[in-house]
Amino acid sequence: MAWDSKVARRRQNSSASGTSRNVPLHTRQQSKADSVQPKSAHVADPFLHDFLSPASFDPAAYLNATLPPLQPSGTPVAGPKPAVSLADLSLQAQSSLSQLNAHTTRLTTVLTQLTDDILRSGSRLAYEVELLRGETLSLSEALTDGRPTTPPDEPPYITSLRTLTLVRARLDAVIHTFGAAMDFVFPPSLVSVSSSFLSVSAPDDSSSSSTEDKGQQVLRTLRDEVAALLANADDPIQGVEDAARRVRELQELGAVWKGTAEDKGRRGFVEGLARLVEERHRELVKELIE
Repeated sequence: MAWDSKVARRRQNSSASGTSRNVPLHTRQQSKADSVQPKSAHVADPFLHDFLSPASFDPAAYLNATLPPLQPSGTPVAGPKPAVSLADLSLQAQSSLSQLNAHTTRLTTVLTQLTDDILRSGSRLAYEVELLRGETLSLSEALTDGRPTTPPDEPPYITSLRTLTLVRARLDAVIHTFGAAMDFVFPPSLVSVSSSFLSVSAPDDSSSSSTEDKGQQVLRTLRDEVAALLANADDPIQGVEDAARRVRELQELGAVWKGTAEDKGRRGFVEGLARLVEERHRELVKELIE
């Protein structure tokens, strides 16, 4: 009687196990119909479809649905899948795990390659972003400059006043330029005698000094001014910048004598001042490096 009770319990447990395996199979078939579609070709293998929904994935249900039921010794089990022995079940489980391990290794390699590509393309992406940023700023400036600065309902006399203000500012700039040109007297001895152009020089207001003396004095004053800026001991870098700015002003002022006999001599004098600034700049750079 004890043996009969054990057999009855085994049959009851086997039937319960078969029933429990049948339910996950139905659930798995239903989940396959409702499974998430793969978003990448790397996970398009049908073997991986059950793993694409981590929220609803149940490892126990997956194993029960994938592996056949275990056949108890000497007791057949009725079900949609034929029961197999423990050795066959172990082989199928190892086969599934090996296949899963192969996919895991492959996906790990793919993920590593994608990560390396992202890291390598980071600098190039940053460069392209800077290019797009510059083009966007240029486009914004172009649109802003092309937009009318005055509202359409502005009275006409306001526009006329703005035009007059602009004309006055330019006239003041011209007056200042020619005033500086009149003060920049150049000695006739430095003018090329082979040129047939007229010389443009400031009139001599003093009867006691000649144009030559006044021109030499102006050149000495300019040299001393540039030298004083370069000799700025408190801030040598600022001194070099101020001297370079002064030389640029003299170069721009030289456009007044363009095409005249004094053009070549004046350009040579300004280039000499520019060489002084460059030499002082090289010395300063050498001192900073040392």
